[in-house]
Amino acid sequence: MANNKKIRYIINTVLGAVLLAGAVTAGVFLLRGGEELPPVLESIPDESIANYEKMGDYAEGSLGYDPNKAADVPSLHMAGDSRSDSIMEAEQGWYYVKRIFGDRGSTVRVCFHDDASGEDVVLCARPECTHNTEYCVAQNSRYLGAPGVYYEGRLYGVSTDAASAEEESQDPNIRYSVGSGTPVLMRYAPDGTALDKLADLSEGVPDALDHTTLHSVEIIGHKGALWIKMLLYREYSVRVGENSAKTTYESGHVLLHYDIEKDKLTTILYDPLRENNYTSLPSQLQGAGDYVYFRKESGTLKDPLDGNNIYRIHIQTGVVEKVAENVRCSYAVQGERLVYLKKFSKNSDHLVAWLKDLRTGEEIPLQTKETDYADGVCFAGEYIGIIRGGTFTFVNDKGELLGEISAPADHALPHDCISFCVGETDLYASVQTANWEYYAAKWQDIISGDTPQWELLWERYEYQENHSDE
Repeated sequence: MANNKKIRYIINTVLGAVLLAGAVTAGVFLLRGGEELPPVLESIPDESIANYEKMGDYAEGSLGYDPNKAADVPSLHMAGDSRSDSIMEAEQGWYYVKRIFGDRGSTVRVCFHDDASGEDVVLCARPECTHNTEYCVAQNSRYLGAPGVYYEGRLYGVSTDAASAEEESQDPNIRYSVGSGTPVLMRYAPDGTALDKLADLSEGVPDALDHTTLHSVEIIGHKGALWIKMLLYREYSVRVGENSAKTTYESGHVLLHYDIEKDKLTTILYDPLRENNYTSLPSQLQGAGDYVYFRKESGTLKDPLDGNNIYRIHIQTGVVEKVAENVRCSYAVQGERLVYLKKFSKNSDHLVAWLKDLRTGEEIPLQTKETDYADGVCFAGEYIGIIRGGTFTFVNDKGELLGEISAPADHALPHDCISFCVGETDLYASVQTANWEYYAAKWQDIISGDTPQWELLWERYEYQENHSDE
């Protein structure tokens, strides 16, 4: 089990620390000498919820918090899992992940694009490396995965340790699907000179992870710490007769906090692996100020964080608050501004963008017509980005149009084959061709009225003959 000196299981999904050191009045918490926090819709009480385990309270500040460290640094996701589809912006360029196919299956390879020279290189400084050994930084054969975020000069990601993958069950009546191995937190040197294992993330899960597969991962950096969400999965069959078997599928999720300086792993939310688990996992992690935000989808009434809502965790106290209801598909937070999608009306299938002031609770629609539906939202500097099909639109806080751009014109594809995300200066687009093509354009040019040009950055897939993981 876990090293108790290094790890404290502090809160479960219910997060009973809501009663911590202060009273709750009308959903407003009074903490730190009576300071009144912004109004919230609902605080999450410490109740008896059958599907969750209480793991204990903790003292304020024990998570670790450094106000001088960088604020929210997310992976710039465009689709899929952060281990295989993230853009990680750095000072001199950006890092990205390619999927390599060969005669023995597929794996991922980390690459770097130098903004000044325009060159793309494999993130490995090992001379004459074949990029398929346990010594390679870019494509390690033991630690299977890739970085998901660039934070304060280093790359971090979650991998699985192939050396720890379990052998088949010795019980002839039970057959497990092959697990992916122990999930571990890895740090990559930005120049490809080192790959370090920082933590065994299974130590942040109270239950054993035998024969478990790491299904998906999300990671962000915020205020000196990494916030990591993992979806876990287990499948096995039990013989129930001479020629029949019952197959069981179990799933669960965990949200972890890792203090980089103190090398301390803490469990924030935990939903145990179990059969017919219909609770939805926290998604779209985002940090702002003293909070980390996440979105939940409707799953089961037994889930205390059920509903299409946005919640936030106070990163010093662990208190969870609901800040927006009936949110669908997409949201973004910046300071005290929250932009999100919800149904145009109760019976409408179309989603429209809304903006909320987290200080006052005031909400205003950015789109007032059902025909102005949206598929996604984000912030771009002081502006708001609204995604609709293959078009990215910039608006101000009143919903007034500032500029728009369509995805690369030579790809007339359904909107679900195109994804966008916004970086510091670039608007990125992924287009689902045979190889998944990635493009970038300067989003400030769109707002200033210029006509930006899409630049092809890379293709996600690469095919190699005689590819081997040995």
